[in-house]
Amino acid sequence: MCQINVRQLMHKAFRVPVMIENDVMAATLAELRKGAVKGTDYDLYLNFGTGIAARLTAGDNVIRGHYGAAGEIGYLLKNRDDAKGFQSGHAPFEEFAGGAGMARRASAAFGQPLTGKELFERSRTIDTAGRFVEKIFREMSLQVADLVICWNPDRVVIGGGMAALPMLRMSIVRRLRSCVPYPPEVVRSCFTGRSSLHGAIELALSCIK
Repeated sequence: MCQINVRQLMHKAFRVPVMIENDVMAATLAELRKGAVKGTDYDLYLNFGTGIAARLTAGDNVIRGHYGAAGEIGYLLKNRDDAKGFQSGHAPFEEFAGGAGMARRASAAFGQPLTGKELFERSRTIDTAGRFVEKIFREMSLQVADLVICWNPDRVVIGGGMAALPMLRMSIVRRLRSCVPYPPEVVRSCFTGRSSLHGAIELALSCIK
C-alpha cells in the first residue's frame, strides 16, 4: 500500500503552515469557536448527512481519541446480532441511517430509485414512507441517547443535511427527555450547511497566529 503524506507535500510545495482535518472535525471546531457550543463546557456535535459522525468537545478542545477516531459513530452496532463491523468493511449505523444507506434501502423497499431528499418529501404525505423514516429516526435517537448518557453534554448540536428536518430533532428530544438522566439542549448548527467551510477558515487562522 502506497502512503502519501499530503500535509508534508503541501508544506514543501507552498512553504506555508498546513493543517488537515476531516469535514466533521472542522465543523465541530467552527461550532466551538464561533457557533452553537461557544462558551459551554461539554458538548456533542452530530453530523447527519450522506454519512454519520459525531465529535465530543470539552472546554476549548475537540476530543480526538488515541487514534484520532473518537466519535466515528457510523461504526456503532445496532444490536447484539450485528456481526459485520469495521473489520468486515461495514459501518452498521451509517449503512442504516446515513443518507446514502437510507436511500439505497428505500429504493429497494419501494421498488424505484429514491434519493434521501425524495424519501423525506414522500414521508410528509405518504404513510408507508413516513413509517419508514420514523423507524430510522427512532434508531438514530436511541444511539444519540446512549452517547448523551456516556458523555453528559450541556448541548447537542445537529449538523449535516438532515439538520433541517424538524421530525429528526423532535425524535431526538423526545428520546432524551424520556431516557437520559440530564437531558441536554438540542439545537441546530449555527452554520447550516457551511460548518466545515467555517471550520476550515478557523484552521487557517490557527496556522497564522
